[in-house]
Amino acid sequence: MTDILKALESTEESDRLYAVQDIMELNHEADKYAEVLVAHLGAETSQAVRDSMVYALKRMACTKAFPMLFDLFMSSDAYLRNAAVTIFGTKETRGVAFLTSQLDHADREVRKLVLDALFHIGTRDAVLAIRAGLHDPSINVRITAVEYIGQLGDHESMEDVFDMLENETDPMLITSALETVLQLGDDGAIARTIEFLNKNDDILKVHPVFLPELVKLTARIGSVESLMELIVLLNGRPTYAKDIVSALEEAIKRHGDIISHPGIESRLMDIVGNSSVGDGIRYAAAELILSRDPRHDLKALYELGIQLVDEPSMVHAGVRLLATTGSEAGRDRIRRIMETTRDTNLVRLCEELIT
Repeated sequence: MTDILKALESTEESDRLYAVQDIMELNHEADKYAEVLVAHLGAETSQAVRDSMVYALKRMACTKAFPMLFDLFMSSDAYLRNAAVTIFGTKETRGVAFLTSQLDHADREVRKLVLDALFHIGTRDAVLAIRAGLHDPSINVRITAVEYIGQLGDHESMEDVFDMLENETDPMLITSALETVLQLGDDGAIARTIEFLNKNDDILKVHPVFLPELVKLTARIGSVESLMELIVLLNGRPTYAKDIVSALEEAIKRHGDIISHPGIESRLMDIVGNSSVGDGIRYAAAELILSRDPRHDLKALYELGIQLVDEPSMVHAGVRLLATTGSEAGRDRIRRIMETTRDTNLVRLCEELIT
């Protein structure tokens, strides 16, 4: 043991790395070095040695070192805080027991890190401990708790989540609770949540922050008409373009070819043609348009295709839309693109489309 301790104090990085490796090779005997490693971790300057120490501590029981690890939650060094979270995350039953005893810590940031570690553990007991965070005095801790409840699939917490929706006022916290409903809720829970959001029977009175969640919830169980009402309301607002596209992708699973609805198709075209919307979202909207046949307004599709082929980042979607119109003018434009572009992938696409 003396030789290992001496090596850990060495000024040579390689000596310290070998010392940690020697500790790991001790297997069950390695646990007696846990406190030593935690103490050295806080002072270590080499990232390679730090990472090696963290890896070793993850493999140890290191129960006696729990208080020292917990002290790292209060470190000003983000690496050490995160290291403590991930190390605790490997300790299962004993880790849950220790962390649960710290849920009433005075520092809200420390309480959040406790939840982070419990989430890493992810066992049934850890989930039960995370539930306590739903009633924490800190909003940030409650947000973390409700998000983790959703990600860990704790269906038994749904009533607590509904209590949040009914009694909380912070928009970010309510948004997190709504996301958890989307993850955990059955049709009845989702219907209950939609009713909560639309309690004034007037969509215009729904808080703008909650509209994306309302769209997702409606896509999950609502009618085409109710979804259309929301899409019309949000149309022309680039902020909600991703939510509209995602909602339609979800609704198609239930309703089939809802894209054939003239109002929905035209709004998708608005998204595709809006250069202030991200290219990925525009392409996704274009894919929805291209997924159906026949189409209502081939002239509008042609004009949209002509617009997109002049945008380098959207040209592939543009030529596909032009081909969809079946017009000779569209084919001529595709031929000119094929003759002038140096993009071999685009040439192949054009060849496929015009043949």
